[in-house]
This record gives sequence, structure tokens and C-alpha cells, in this order.
Amino acid sequence: MAQLPILKLHDPTFLPAPVTITVGNIKGGVGKTTLATNLAVWAAIRRFAKTALIDTDAQQSAATFANMRAETLGDPLFTCVSILNADALKVHARRIAADHALTIIDAGGRDTATLRHALLISDAVLIPLGPRAYDVWALQQMVDLIAQARAYNQRLQAFAVLSMADLRGAESRDVARMLADLNGVEFLDTPIRKRTAWFRAAADGKGVVEAKPRDNGAIEDLEALTGALFERVRASATIRA
Repeated sequence: MAQLPILKLHDPTFLPAPVTITVGNIKGGVGKTTLATNLAVWAAIRRFAKTALIDTDAQQSAATFANMRAETLGDPLFTCVSILNADALKVHARRIAADHALTIIDAGGRDTATLRHALLISDAVLIPLGPRAYDVWALQQMVDLIAQARAYNQRLQAFAVLSMADLRGAESRDVARMLADLNGVEFLDTPIRKRTAWFRAAADGKGVVEAKPRDNGAIEDLEALTGALFERVRASATIRA
């Protein structure tokens, strides 16, 4: 087994206050779990944050990924728990978040009670979108949910990103322009391009930042997204600290 880096479990210079990020969209098939699991791996390895991943999706793909990591690597490097009930999420999520620098919630691909509650307890929501116009049209339902959540959770930031995107077509460019005008959701112009590396890494229970052979393009996409996302989230956490 490849030698893993030695990790500092908690570095307060990374996030000055505990942060919870929900990765979710009521539309499925947009690479939500791929992003959630890769964010968890990235945070644990690259930024040395004590990280938790909460899987609220009935398919339990993120939990399966974490179990595969435990079997192959001996240590998944982050805490992973499954919480499928909104009441249980309400009880346990804040306790988990208080004990971790970063908590990522992988929300199911539809309008569920757990998704709605995740928005109430999160500092930010990251919405992955496919590079098609009807993905943007469906986003309005998420925008409405975010607006409702902000009535109770005013700190909630919202970001959208093109996910598993083929950027060669004019349709993708049109979608990017449409996303730039979203009301209440900031478009991060850091697309996650569709590459076999994402799926190959997941099959081995790994993130793209640690998979072999190394795919520099996938890693650069992830680094660009995390850079933009955490620059904004860190600024908000600094105000709260």
C-alpha cells in the first residue's frame, strides 16, 4: 500500500471556526457524491483539517466509499456516518460539526426532509449541475429551498458549479452565462470536467488527489473549485470566529 502523508488532525489556521457544507441538488445524476467524497479526501490530505462526511442519501454511496477506503487503506482519514432520518440529523449533525473543522453533508438527489434540514444547519451549500439548460431550469426549486432556509439560517451561502461537464459545446457556455445571473446563488466558474479519473479513483476508494496513475487535469479542476469555495467559506468563518 502506498505510504500516506502524516496528518495534523486539526489546524485552526485552515478554518478559524467549524464549517458545515452541504453538497446537494434535488436533481440526481450530477456528480454530487463524487464531489462530496473528493472534498472530504482533499480536506483530510491537502489541508490537514479534521473532517467529517455525513451521508444522508438513501443510496449510501458515500458511506460505501468510506468503507472501501477503510478496507484498502486501513484508515479513511475522515469520519463518515450515515444519517437517513431528518430528526436524527437534527440531533447528531451539530455534535459532529462541533468536533470537526469541516463537516460535509452528502444530500440525496431529491427534495427530502434531510436536505431541507441540512440547509438549516449548514454554512454553505454547493450545488453541482450538469452542463445542460434543463439542469439550470430545475435549479429554481433549489433556489426556492435556499430562500426558505435563509429565513432561519441567515449565514447560509450558496454556490453552483458545473459538474461532470463537457465544455466543448456551445450549450455548456450558455449554461455558464445563465448560472452567472442566479439570484441568491453564486456561480463558481471552476467546472469539474468529465474525466474517467473520477470514476477510476472512486472504484478504488480513493480521491483523485491520491489515485494512481495521477490525472493532473482532474486534480487541477478540484484544486480550482476548492480554492474558490474555501476562500469564500473561510471569510465567513473568520467573521464568526
